[in-house]
Amino acid sequence: MEIKVRSRKIDKTLIRKIDSLGRYVIDRMIADKAIKAILEVDVRFSSDIGHLGEVDITHAEDFGLREQSHLTIYLNRGMVHTEDTVLRTVAHEFIHVTQCATGRYRQCKSGDYWLGKKISKKKPYRERPEEREAFSKQGLMFGAWKRTNVAKLICG
Repeated sequence: MEIKVRSRKIDKTLIRKIDSLGRYVIDRMIADKAIKAILEVDVRFSSDIGHLGEVDITHAEDFGLREQSHLTIYLNRGMVHTEDTVLRTVAHEFIHVTQCATGRYRQCKSGDYWLGKKISKKKPYRERPEEREAFSKQGLMFGAWKRTNVAKLICG
């Protein structure tokens, strides 16, 4: 597994927290070591997104693959001043990474799929199955990570 947090303007301690939390979520949600071995995630901060975060396929050739292993998380640069919001969003987006990496959620040119079934474009954002799972688990993952020894060392 490779996680790269790319930003020159973000505090180094926050970068370590993002990396640690991302690894924690992946380790807890993906049991298959082979999937974890090929997983590559870039985390970038952007001012061009209108919400807190999103996950996209890094390479166009990954469209339609059962397991999408090269993914990019974009975090809204404007929220950097609220660390808990950033980290909850990181947990949420890494849950999406695990969904894509295991093939449960697929982003394809023909649309998005959950467990092999196409998700209606009319379905409201919060009712989409991948979002329901991510919202239901983000707080649990963030809280459990904060109680780990690694997080305590980083957070001080």
